[in-house]
Amino acid sequence: MCRIGRATLDPIGSGDSIAPGFHDVTRRGSG
Repeated sequence: MCRIGRATLDPIGSGDSIAPGFHDVTRRGSG
C-alpha cells in the first residue's frame, strides 16, 4: 500500500514517466 508515495510521485499511477527510480520503491510498496 503506497498511497502517499503514489500520490506524491504521480497521482495517475505512472511513476515510470516521472521517476523510474522512485517508481521501483512505489511498486515495491504496492506489491
